[in-house]
Amino acid sequence: MLHKGGLILLAGLLAQSVVADGTTTTSSSAAAASSCNPLESSDCASDKALAGSFTEDFTSESKWFSSMGNPGNITYGSDGVSLTLAKRYDNPALASNFYIMFGKVEVELQAAPGQGVVSSFFLQSDDLDEIDLEWVGSDNTQYQSNFFSKGDTTTYDRGAFHSVDSPVDTFHNYTLD
Repeated sequence: MLHKGGLILLAGLLAQSVVADGTTTTSSSAAAASSCNPLESSDCASDKALAGSFTEDFTSESKWFSSMGNPGNITYGSDGVSLTLAKRYDNPALASNFYIMFGKVEVELQAAPGQGVVSSFFLQSDDLDEIDLEWVGSDNTQYQSNFFSKGDTTTYDRGAFHSVDSPVDTFHNYTLD
């Protein structure tokens, strides 16, 4: 369970669409990208949360997502958004401009190919609760899911591998509900 809501993040992939249906009973005007960890401070501002649903096709820059400012290329076109690694250490990424407290998130994506390349779609809260979906570019047969609580990454035994046909060659729909 995401403690204080979670951002939606996309990294190193080609995404055709994202569908989000999130609900909250809290309203706020705070920016979504908070640096305040509620486990360490009781003075954290409320987070702006999605109170409805939307579909984004990424044919152009989105009002729902912003670049995280990392090196790499982010381009938009008829196939959606492309996050391209041009050189080593590039990490182009988009983050949502809102949090979701609970709901359903879908992404239609094609993972990036290449040894050492990891495409990811994940939810992360201010207190570092996290739900990950990751694709290794040299493995065209599966993806990995994992979750962490309160930033504790000392164990990776909560994850699983899931078979999928050619995630590097074709688009697939992945849903967190």
